[in-house]
Amino acid sequence: MTEKYFAATPFTCRNTIFNLHIIIQSAIVNCITAYWKILLKLKDFEGIRVHANIIQMHFLGKAQIRRNL
Repeated sequence: MTEKYFAATPFTCRNTIFNLHIIIQSAIVNCITAYWKILLKLKDFEGIRVHANIIQMHFLGKAQIRRNL
């Protein structure tokens, strides 16, 4: 019984860490998006135009971004 429990622990721990990583990344992306929306509403902000895929750079890497452009 204990052997099965300990055998499953590394996988369960890795899954938990991966899930937390995804949740934290989603929260960061949401914060950045909200910040951009606030900046775009400001009258002093000229509005820097950025390609829509720039937010995916962290997730896909630069090679994938260049292919999409």
